[in-house]
Amino acid sequence: VRRLITSMQRIQVEGASCLLGLAVDVTDRERAERAEHESRDLFHRIFHASPAAIAILRLSDGCFLDVNDHWGRLRGYDVHETVGKTISEIDLWEDIQGAGALPAPGSDAHSADPEMVIRTKKGEDRTVLASFQPIQVKGEPCLLTVMTDISDMRARVGHEPTSGLYYEILGDTTGYPHPILFIHGGGGNGAGWRRSLDGRAGWADLLAARGYECWVT
Repeated sequence: VRRLITSMQRIQVEGASCLLGLAVDVTDRERAERAEHESRDLFHRIFHASPAAIAILRLSDGCFLDVNDHWGRLRGYDVHETVGKTISEIDLWEDIQGAGALPAPGSDAHSADPEMVIRTKKGEDRTVLASFQPIQVKGEPCLLTVMTDISDMRARVGHEPTSGLYYEILGDTTGYPHPILFIHGGGGNGAGWRRSLDGRAGWADLLAARGYECWVT
């Protein structure tokens, strides 16, 4: 099935009454427009439903074109306080350590998951994994910025420099006076204390659920 736009006009040809008919096939154009609309709608849904903090800014002047709610929660700025403002107006890049990981304006290169420390509106430092991807919005070079807050996860992971031992802390650190230390042996790892082979909760998770502080190496 093809869709046509038609036009009919009465004309005279050698004294005879005739109809001049014109038809333009718009099937492919309408399909392309519909696909573009569906693609934009899908991006909009993903953008605002994502648990990550996402922002789109214009590279020419650093103006924020759009941010999702999680960006507002992470930075402490309301969405309406951010959209339409520039980087300098909300002191964004100045507060980021390692901003050299950002793609240069006009570059097609992207930067994925460098670890950064950002400062919120209240002055709190948060550790994030960031991804920066150059994109085009209405023909203008822009930057798609995605940040995942790992501050709480970092606070629950430790490193003992003398032995080189890494450990994860589970449970309530204020419930009992002494933590329980789980050390794996042989060729195992800490995952064995977190989950059994048949998918059940391991000893560390079971005791953590009962209020014990558990350290898993």
